[in-house]
Amino acid sequence: MEIRQAPAHYVGVDGCKGGWFAVSLTKDGGLTGTVYPDIAVLMAACKPAAPVLIDIPIGLPDREKRQVESLARQRLGPRAYSVFPVPSRAALQADDYPMACQVNREKMGKALSKQSWFIGPKILEVDAYLAAHPHAQASLRECHPELAFWALGGGQPMAHAKKTQEGQQARLALLSAWVSDAEAFFQETLKQYKRKDLLADDILDALCLAITASHYPDWGQLPESMQYDLRVLPMEMVYSTRRLTKG
Repeated sequence: MEIRQAPAHYVGVDGCKGGWFAVSLTKDGGLTGTVYPDIAVLMAACKPAAPVLIDIPIGLPDREKRQVESLARQRLGPRAYSVFPVPSRAALQADDYPMACQVNREKMGKALSKQSWFIGPKILEVDAYLAAHPHAQASLRECHPELAFWALGGGQPMAHAKKTQEGQQARLALLSAWVSDAEAFFQETLKQYKRKDLLADDILDALCLAITASHYPDWGQLPESMQYDLRVLPMEMVYSTRRLTKG
């Protein structure tokens, strides 16, 4: 990925009930958060931000499964279940869940999970956006929040699930160690949006991705040897390679 000019801010994006939640982080630690109705509106608003990290699969398999999910699970221990197999592009274009399972069995040798099917519209939304805006492929990259938390925590997976009180407190403490205003931003954003549009873990995930984005170019990627789909989209996840400094 080549950034031709210094970005004004860095963005982390998570899908939410209201659409897409984007956290913008400036170089001086300033934070803003906005729910956008679709990815095209979000990307237009983010300019000239680079890079933008998003929690959604980019690069969809045809018959050979993506390598990145198994590699991420190896690192996540108790959080490994949060990384699910990505269905084929053809399965996500099916009219209903039973048909999608049938298509995925034909393509990938197994049915797809309900979780995959439910987020299918968002996967296809991003897939269609990148097909229509190939220039965006350089800045819009995939990043799984649990892998991002693992990296920001020095290679340690989070001990508790993100929807538990313990899990949210631990994640917020880790993010606050990287950005001092993280907790104030989190609490203010909770007040700003209704839970029908945005959940607490959506905020934490997007903020984690924004912090990871701000560490560019100090990134690692899984797999190390790039794998591409039929549209030449990378099937990867990026993560930060920086470490917290004391004092």
